[in-house]
Amino acid sequence: MDKSVNKKYKVLPLGSVRPTGYLKTQMLLQAKNLTGNMELYDEFGSNSGWLGGSGEGWERGPYYVRGLVALAYALNDKSLIKRAAKWIDYAVDNQKDNGDFGSSEILKKEIYFKSRHTNAEQWWARMPMLMAIRDYYEGEMNLGNEDKRILPFFDKYFRFQKKYIKLYPLASWAKHRGADNIEIVLWYREKCLEKGMSAHEVSWLLDLAEILLKQSFDWAESFEKTNTREHVVNTTQGFKYPFYKYLLTGDKRYLGSLKKGLERIGSDHGRIDNLPNADEGAKDNKATNGTETCAVVEGMLSFELGGEITGESYLYDLLESYCYNNLPNCFDYEISSYNYFQLENSVLMSHGQHGFCNDHGDSNALGISGFECCFSNLHMGYPKFVQNMWLTEGDILVLAAYGANELETKINGKRIAFEEITDYPYIDTVKLLYKGEKTRLKLKLRIPNWSRETHIYVNGEETKINVCDGYAMINREFSPSDVIEIVFRSEIKVHDFHLNTMYVKKGAVIYCMPVAEDWRQIKNFDYRGIKYDGKENTKNWEIYPNEPWNFTFRKDTEMKYEENSKYSFLLPSSPENIPGKILLTMERAKNWNLCGNIASTIEVADTDGKEYKKYLIPTAFTRLKISVFPKISDKKLSDTVMDVKALEKIKASLGKVPEFKTNLTRGYGLAQLSFKVKHSPNYSYRIIWGEQSGEYAYISDLFPENPYSYGGDPYGARIAKDKIAVSLEENKTYYLRIVCLCKGKPFEISDEVRFN
Repeated sequence: MDKSVNKKYKVLPLGSVRPTGYLKTQMLLQAKNLTGNMELYDEFGSNSGWLGGSGEGWERGPYYVRGLVALAYALNDKSLIKRAAKWIDYAVDNQKDNGDFGSSEILKKEIYFKSRHTNAEQWWARMPMLMAIRDYYEGEMNLGNEDKRILPFFDKYFRFQKKYIKLYPLASWAKHRGADNIEIVLWYREKCLEKGMSAHEVSWLLDLAEILLKQSFDWAESFEKTNTREHVVNTTQGFKYPFYKYLLTGDKRYLGSLKKGLERIGSDHGRIDNLPNADEGAKDNKATNGTETCAVVEGMLSFELGGEITGESYLYDLLESYCYNNLPNCFDYEISSYNYFQLENSVLMSHGQHGFCNDHGDSNALGISGFECCFSNLHMGYPKFVQNMWLTEGDILVLAAYGANELETKINGKRIAFEEITDYPYIDTVKLLYKGEKTRLKLKLRIPNWSRETHIYVNGEETKINVCDGYAMINREFSPSDVIEIVFRSEIKVHDFHLNTMYVKKGAVIYCMPVAEDWRQIKNFDYRGIKYDGKENTKNWEIYPNEPWNFTFRKDTEMKYEENSKYSFLLPSSPENIPGKILLTMERAKNWNLCGNIASTIEVADTDGKEYKKYLIPTAFTRLKISVFPKISDKKLSDTVMDVKALEKIKASLGKVPEFKTNLTRGYGLAQLSFKVKHSPNYSYRIIWGEQSGEYAYISDLFPENPYSYGGDPYGARIAKDKIAVSLEENKTYYLRIVCLCKGKPFEISDEVRFN
């Protein structure tokens, strides 16, 4: 910023954009159920430390309030606004004279930062609450009510932070999430400048932002140089860091960091939806690993903030994908319960171990389960998305993300209002109905990267468009009732993926094969993750498959899209209420079955040769599904599993012990394997394993040069170099060998190790 770098776009205040259609249905369900009932739970009621009680005083209260504020003003729900104000009032009115604020535990102490441990917790816990307070201020301003307490509150707190930040630097969560703090510091600086202060008077805020940047984990460097095997929520929050590094340094090199990071993550432990496969720690590319609900909403926020800084259209492609493909899968159809981890191939959402790094026994089931960070953090997903659909670039109005909504704002003193009528992304047409004052307006429209061709019609007549950096511009006189129609062209595409698999997309939407669902309410709370029963409409659910799920298709099979004329956005999304489906012929894989509580990972589908008429639907409209399909081969499976020479080498090596030894430890449904290996560019390693001695049925992929896997508590900890974790099933005995390969050929094979 000292080099005259400014944000490309300006986000509109909360409440300027309000949901309609599908998005409104989702948000009303959220307001009625999960968000509406939060304060029935002890940690979010009057006992919360953030309301002066003796209860939880760390991140959960601020997480919830951030989402509550966003939802309240996006819906203009007076009861929710009143509820949110209660939390804001406590935080602001109980600020200490030195500028500190927080939960009752913090406020009891003169200087809370007594150690690096408390420092790590408490700098971080304030960050989401700062965002909540900022959003409350903007929401009230949009309603014509400026709360005079808020800007002085920020002034006092940031002076307090600047005084102590070098003595008690960011660490742990705060270090990895420092960009969240920077964002609010820079927002307050902009407000000071808008109020007439000089750049010199607010230079101390820029100094604070730069200190926070230097103390933060350098995600830009991680994305550039590593596969970023980090805690998944830290990672998706870190998505925004390169943009703030660019903003504060003016160095354009950092603008490509996130793209490189997503490529590296994708090759190492990515998913078809561009999320990291990490439950909570980084795993691999298997479709039965999970990703956290927190990661989805934090990733969305990072794309929103990055888009505000650079305006790059690919960020909004990612944002729409997370919102329409992932976010619905965090909930049941009524948004009355949630899950901790969502899977791409989800065929049994049950209690019990699923082989997650952080496996609480109920992490994939629906309810008030898994881990409560997501329970408190999920609320901001939809409302913050709606807020960021429209932005401004000077006097230009920008439509960056599509979906049904209504906009009202002012540009050059004129009232500007649009109603966006669409079932996007499930159909390719967006209609904009102008409802503002007659005025000349420059309107900038994002063209999604997936659209093969785009046509824009103004009052029925096609207008020529020039697309620049992913946007088309319309500059004309607008009158009430003018209609702009945007017609994209999506195509059904089958994409190759890791581990000899493939997936299907049409436009922004991932399609999956739905599996008939058997919902069973669970009242057994002996599992680690469940602390209490659900309130009101919230129940704890398991979902079992009610039909076979082990189907796949040939990549060249014919696919036909069929719209559903009976679809209604007024009803909850479900397998019975879908906007459309893709018809195709599939085959059933004989060798694809359950592996414990998840679908097994197979290297190739060995099918029964019969044809089945099936269909695919948007992944958001079902909870049991297959989204990642194994490819079919007509070769004998035994010929494709392992090279014959490698098998001969193994059989000839029984009893031979190479230079490394293997140790096993058990935790969270995993076997954690530690082995000493030779390190050379010529050497790589495979784990081979099975269930009957001498018959090795599975080979892992080649490990990275320095393999490691996250193994549970403490959060974010890495298992050291030359360790790996593999999933365990219940009541089975395993054996394994480690194969050392020299230039890709078997060189040495370890003794057999047995475990269960």
